[in-house]
Amino acid sequence: MDRAKNYIAWFYILALFFVIPVYNAGSFMGITQRKVEAFFFIAAITVIAYGITTIFYDLMGKKDDKKTETKMKNTGLLAQWSDFLALDGAMLLFLVTAVISTIFSDYRKESIYGVTGFGTGLVAIFVYVASYFLISRYLKPKMELFYLIVLSSVIPVVIAIINRLGADPLGFYLEGENISTHQFVSTIGNYGWFSAFLVLIITVEIYLVVTEEKRILRIALAVYLVVCLIAIVLAGNSLGKGLTVLAFALVALIKKVKVKAEIKKSLIRLSPVLIICLCIAYGAFIIVMGNGNMDSFGNGRGYIWRLSLELYKGLPVGNKITGVGPNCFMYAWNDHMAMHPSLIAEFTEHFEDLALTSAHSEYFDYLINNGILGFLSYVAVIIMLIRNSLKQGFGCRAKEISMLCCVIYLLYMLLNFSIVCATPYFFIFMGIVAGRKE
Repeated sequence: MDRAKNYIAWFYILALFFVIPVYNAGSFMGITQRKVEAFFFIAAITVIAYGITTIFYDLMGKKDDKKTETKMKNTGLLAQWSDFLALDGAMLLFLVTAVISTIFSDYRKESIYGVTGFGTGLVAIFVYVASYFLISRYLKPKMELFYLIVLSSVIPVVIAIINRLGADPLGFYLEGENISTHQFVSTIGNYGWFSAFLVLIITVEIYLVVTEEKRILRIALAVYLVVCLIAIVLAGNSLGKGLTVLAFALVALIKKVKVKAEIKKSLIRLSPVLIICLCIAYGAFIIVMGNGNMDSFGNGRGYIWRLSLELYKGLPVGNKITGVGPNCFMYAWNDHMAMHPSLIAEFTEHFEDLALTSAHSEYFDYLINNGILGFLSYVAVIIMLIRNSLKQGFGCRAKEISMLCCVIYLLYMLLNFSIVCATPYFFIFMGIVAGRKE
């Protein structure tokens, strides 16, 4: 059974990486919704396959005659389970708080699916958490998986470069649009979404180039890395470019710097305090940037944070605790604006006929959408992820790559919101970090 579920985990991961970035039909209009639909379709296939496998092997008493023994990474079995149960528990708590937020939401129906084109409501959160458990329990993360992940980016990367050179081979742009500077690019859509996807791919590539022993393969990876760097420079946002530089530094740090046991123990012990302090500092940063004097910061994020702070302050105490509902920021903001007509003129001046769908910070979004409970549970996931990685140490290539991608994702989301081209991958990488399989 484990062998079959390992294949299911492989299918889920590769289907998301190969399908989501390229799936579209005809133009950029509605591209995000089509990708969300593709995500749920892949998730549905995975759930059905898992259900059939479970019924066939568990309920009907079938045995996997090729099943191999699972080895635990650490020597102490109880210690290993203790470590991972902490992360597992935080992950389940994150899901439970999303359920609670949905139950108490004024937008209960909307919170189940989320905003059209984003689809990060309760169902998506369930899929994220379920994928984490599937991958952490059953995936055997061979290095070939990461080479395939890199391969999945070829079409989006090549198309992005072609677009920025002024050509439109797929016919996605409208006549007369400036292709080379358009905010939509490649087969992914918004250039921020493209950056979120590509910076994860580049992180994987950098690690593979540094660690690959076969010369021909290493050269091929290096050449394609250069192509990806050209793509991120031409089509990426500033944050994506900055995190690309950071990815180089992090890979060098992991492979070259040896941390002493005493320092490692101190980091494990202090990591919760350090992360909480970082959260407080980040919250203070948002308050400062959203005070009304920094509206232009981050391509208008200062203004969005000002509105988001005003929205959160105006919520009833109950909604502050449980949230307005997963991915329901837009509905709560529209109601808030309807109750404060004076905001409409200013908002229209900034956004014209566009809707404000998020706080443009995944962490701030979780605070508003899932409440204090949801935000704290997400912070708990991050804390346990970091602690587990420090306790395990380094040496497993698959886990090192995945942890690097997790760090890059968490940093990217300081100024961005959950998206189908990045968030499902984050939970995949967390599952690999917490994996039980050799």
